[in-house]
Amino acid sequence: MTRPALVASLLTLLAFPRPSAAAPAVPAAVPPVVEDESRPRATVVRAPAASPEIGLGSLQLLAAYTVGIGGMAGLIEAGIYPKKLGIHSDAANVAYVGLLAPALVSAAVCATGTLSSRYRGRCAPTLLGAYSGAAVGALLGLLLAPSPGPDDTAEFTNAMFAIAGAVLLTPIGAVAGWHLGKEEIAQPAVFAALPSRQVAQPSRNLMLPVLSLQW
Repeated sequence: MTRPALVASLLTLLAFPRPSAAAPAVPAAVPPVVEDESRPRATVVRAPAASPEIGLGSLQLLAAYTVGIGGMAGLIEAGIYPKKLGIHSDAANVAYVGLLAPALVSAAVCATGTLSSRYRGRCAPTLLGAYSGAAVGALLGLLLAPSPGPDDTAEFTNAMFAIAGAVLLTPIGAVAGWHLGKEEIAQPAVFAALPSRQVAQPSRNLMLPVLSLQW
């Protein structure tokens, strides 16, 4: 190439420069997540699981003994018992207590169970438990009955101990039946506003795009 041609090429290159490919822009950094306690957020708080209500069971037992013994005493005072009705039999007295006492006791236990805010009881298991307790108590009373005294008969002694056993175990059976047949009441979820700790704030150190040009 001659010198004039080389000079002409250099002049053309200087007059019309050919830009090179620009370097890719570097994206800006993502703002980091920092904590902020000024903005509240709703959080679901589950209700605690139901726990055994010992106080309710004690109250049910107290009500059962009160209503059972008091109710039977009231019926006898009113003249509603086998001997007054013309039935002179110690076995009839046992049957009389064994039939009426569980009904009175079950009503007291079921009524007291409505005070529970965590459980819903059923009266059918309560009634079944009351009659089971009366039967077991009467049987234990018969087995533990001592020999009759000089002025008593064996039938009278056995009947008295059977009645005492039924009166003692009927409330326990009713309370046990209520708690075995109870169902837990679903507790609603509680929504609480708690401070939100995560908000996006711009970073102080941002990476700006850089352009590189070459001539």
